[in-house]
Amino acid sequence: MKRIICAVALIAISASTLVSTQAMAQVAVNVTIGQAPPPPRYESTPPPRSGYQWIPGFWNWQNGRHVWAGGHWEQARPGFVYAQPEWHQGPHGWALQSGGWHEDNQRHDEHHEPDHRDGDRHDNGKYENR
Repeated sequence: MKRIICAVALIAISASTLVSTQAMAQVAVNVTIGQAPPPPRYESTPPPRSGYQWIPGFWNWQNGRHVWAGGHWEQARPGFVYAQPEWHQGPHGWALQSGGWHEDNQRHDEHHEPDHRDGDRHDNGKYENR
């Protein structure tokens, strides 16, 4: 009896681990349709919230029609930038490019490159050649 209970518990733990791993995976789906999205809706941007980023709304495609997905706050992710979902007209119709958080490859280290100009910098910010 103990073996059966242990086996059932092991199966349950394994299944829960598998489900949580699948839930964490991000899925990017691009949709191509024949009709252009409506013009964007105006949404007033709320005042800034510390540690959060305002994500503007966009026209999504659900159940065969455009549906407005309203703007919302998301917790800021240091080292990442948010790309807004965008509609683009292509050779096969209108395609929704999914948005989301992407690693910020444009960030530079806090260290600045040394200035290799000859001369000394004066208080006015200009250099004098020697």
